[in-house]
Amino acid sequence: MLYTLIFALLIMAVAVFIMSVKLIFKKGGKFPDGHIGHSKAMKSRGIKCAVSTDAGERRQKDLKERITTNNNK
Repeated sequence: MLYTLIFALLIMAVAVFIMSVKLIFKKGGKFPDGHIGHSKAMKSRGIKCAVSTDAGERRQKDLKERITTNNNK
């Protein structure tokens, strides 16, 4: 039981180390930017960040607001 636990922890430690090699040993190494709004490939496809899209849609006036605004002019 103890041998299995130590072996599992060792495997996990090796896996974490392998995944972080680029961060540790590369000069100026950092995590890749996973934000959709900063991805060139997503921008070229016209895909935008969900948060930005939601904020833009909330700023738009609905039909009732547009009618009352036009009637008041």
